[in-house]
Amino acid sequence: AAQALQKIFGDAEDKYFEIANHYDKAENFEQAAVYYEKAGRYYQKNYKNIKAVECYNRYLDFAEKLETDKANIVNVLANKGKILSLIGRWEQAEQVYLKSIEFAAEINDQTLLAYRKLDLGRLLQDKGQYKKAMELYKFAKLTAEKNQDQQLLAKAVGGIGHMYYYQRNHAEAMEHYEEQKRIYLKLADRSGYSMALGNM
Repeated sequence: AAQALQKIFGDAEDKYFEIANHYDKAENFEQAAVYYEKAGRYYQKNYKNIKAVECYNRYLDFAEKLETDKANIVNVLANKGKILSLIGRWEQAEQVYLKSIEFAAEINDQTLLAYRKLDLGRLLQDKGQYKKAMELYKFAKLTAEKNQDQQLLAKAVGGIGHMYYYQRNHAEAMEHYEEQKRIYLKLADRSGYSMALGNM
């Protein structure tokens, strides 16, 4: 039934959950996991946050039992964390981000680890835990410099700028926003450049 649905609907995003459910009932857990993740992304994109979390949870249930790419699990955890953070479930979001950091460290992917630490940094920033957030942003900055990852560097520098701004050190904040702006300009990243400009 699931394969028939897949043929009928092809890549119709609004049918991903239905396809996932059919694979789930048929105990084809690998395909169920694939479609629960797709459904989660679809619902997240369309701001159906509770439904997205439900799909990500089903994906994670299967992924931890199957031979699933750990990096993908890390990214799904990050997506789930972002939704929980957005809807104000900060404590749950923090636990999810910590798990994503733990998994990224396990597979020794330093860039992935730095991006996930940025996620946690933003949450702690919103909670007013500036010292902890600053440590996470600085880790991301060092990783970006080491790996010459300009996109990561721009995000980390912007985060450090926010920390200085919230601690009323406006001169340091502006210096970091200027640096962020220069990086985005070099990357020809218009939305990033506009965001950096907005910070100033």
